[in-house]
Amino acid sequence: MCQKKQRCEEASCYRERWGGGFPPFLGIFCVGFVSGGSLVTAALAKRTRSRCLDSSSHQPQPGRQVSDGTYRTVKNSLAMLLPFLLYGAAHFLAAAKGEVVQDFKNCLEFFLDKMPPGESLTPPREAKICQFYRNAYRFATMYDREKRIPIYSAYKCKPGKGHRYQGWMIEPQLVDPTLGKGMEDERETNIAATGIKKSQATFDDYAQALSIEKGHLNPVSHQPDEDSRAATSTLTNIVPQYSKLNEGAWAEHESLLKKEAQACHDMYVLVGAVPGDEYISDLRVNKPSHIWSAACCVLDNQHRKSWAALAKNSENEVKEYSLETLQKILAELYGKKKVDLFNGSCN
Repeated sequence: MCQKKQRCEEASCYRERWGGGFPPFLGIFCVGFVSGGSLVTAALAKRTRSRCLDSSSHQPQPGRQVSDGTYRTVKNSLAMLLPFLLYGAAHFLAAAKGEVVQDFKNCLEFFLDKMPPGESLTPPREAKICQFYRNAYRFATMYDREKRIPIYSAYKCKPGKGHRYQGWMIEPQLVDPTLGKGMEDERETNIAATGIKKSQATFDDYAQALSIEKGHLNPVSHQPDEDSRAATSTLTNIVPQYSKLNEGAWAEHESLLKKEAQACHDMYVLVGAVPGDEYISDLRVNKPSHIWSAACCVLDNQHRKSWAALAKNSENEVKEYSLETLQKILAELYGKKKVDLFNGSCN
C-alpha cells in the first residue's frame, strides 16, 4: 500500500475500471513516488491529478469514469517510466539494508578464513555491525540491542601510530536502518537524542558510573592509522569495564598481543564480553561479568598459533588459557553447548 496516500489520490480515479483496486502500474507508480521518484514522475502525477480530480473541490469523484484516451495516455506514460521507477524502488530497498546487516558479508575480512563464530555468540536481539568510518570498513561487531553492549568485536591486529579520537561516536542505523552507514560523533549528529538512547548506549550512560571506564573491545593501540584508531571510539565497541582492570592487567594483556602481532603475517582477534547481572545508568547498560580475548596468529599458509585470556570484570587480573580451555569456559558462561571462536581453524 502507498505510505503517502495524498500522493496517490489519482489512482482512486481508476478503481471502477480495476474492480475497486489499484492497477498494477499505478502500484509501481506509488512505490517510485514514495522512494524518491524523479521530477518527471511528479509532473506526470500533477497532470494525472488535473484530469482525475474535480477542479473545485480537489477531491476524487466517487464512481467517476475516465475516458479511454486519458486512461491509455496515463498507462503508456507510466509504462515508459517503469525502468526508472523500478530503479528507484531497488535503490530504496538496498539503502534500507545499511551496515547494521543480516550477515557480515561486507566485513568478513576481519574474521579468520572469513568465517564468523557460530550462533552460540548471537544474542536474542542482535545487531551485526560492519563498522564503517571515512569510506572504509574498520572492524566488525556483534551488538546486543537489549543490553546495549557489544558481545564481541572482530578485527585484525596491526599496531601503528596515531592519536586517540577526542570524542565518542554512535551507530545511526541502530536508530533507523535507512540512515547513513557511517558512524557519527554523538556531539555532532542531527539524530534526535531520544532515538539514540532508545537504540544504544550513550556517553551520558557512563558519566555517573563509579569505578567504571569505557572499555574498548577493539583497542586503539591495535589499529594501524589515525582513521582506524578513531573508529574504535564508537560506543558500540564499548562495555562498562572495572576501572582498575581497564588501566591495569587488561592494558598489559593488550600490550602483550601488540608485541606478539609483530611476528605474525596476520593476527585475527576476537574480544568479547559475557553479560552479567549488574547494570549502570538506571538499568540501561549491562555490566559484563567477564571480558575475554582470543587471537589467532597466521604465521604462513600452514602454521597458526593461538592465545586466549579471560578476566572477571570485578578484579584486576587476567588469566591466560589455551584456546580450547577458554572455549569450554565460555560455553558454560554463555549457557551454550559449545563455543567455537575460530571454527576449529586455529590451534
